[in-house]
Amino acid sequence: MRRQKKFLPYLYLFLLTLPFIGLLLFFIDPASKFTVFDANFSPLIFLIFLLFVSSFNLLTFVFAHTRRGFLGGAFITGLLLLRYFGQANPYQVAVLIIITFLIEFLYSRRTR
Repeated sequence: MRRQKKFLPYLYLFLLTLPFIGLLLFFIDPASKFTVFDANFSPLIFLIFLLFVSSFNLLTFVFAHTRRGFLGGAFITGLLLLRYFGQANPYQVAVLIIITFLIEFLYSRRTR
């Protein structure tokens, strides 16, 4: 008998990341730079990372599967990056959707 995985901690992690996203959006200047070990980072990098972690946790809880949550989070992050760089035309979005479904299909097939 298989043990059922518990997905409720993913919902708690999603709720934990929301205040950090709000703080980053409202209180940090986009033109500022973070300095970590003599390297400068834009707040955009942290925002994209937090959006990926947040969407991963939410979609993992909704789909009840970690792989689908990861693919959904990667899709949302990719879509936001395309929008940020002004490249989100329907063809590129369709290619991103096809790639996401193809990866899900390839990893969901079971060999017997």
